Amino acid sequence: MIDCSSISFQYKDDEEVSYVLYPSIDEMMNKVDSKYSLVVAAARRARTLREGGKTDVKAPKSHKYVGVALEEIYEDRIVVTRGEE
Repeated sequence: MIDCSSISFQYKDDEEVSYVLYPSIDEMMNKVDSKYSLVVAAARRARTLREGGKTDVKAPKSHKYVGVALEEIYEDRIVVTRGEE
């Protein structure tokens, strides 16, 4: 499995900036059965947060709704289950 937890960018003035993605996709895949399930669950939760929903995450690292939703899933505050087809 490829570790995608760190991304580096090279700017024109040769200054390198590194971003660590939290939570990493590798860690998140232990919480869900597929990337599709993760994306759908995070998007639905982000919409709820945008419409005024509250989070139980104390001091979330992300200030964006999708990031907070992913942190909630990672911390098992939201459990993603497979629905009926």
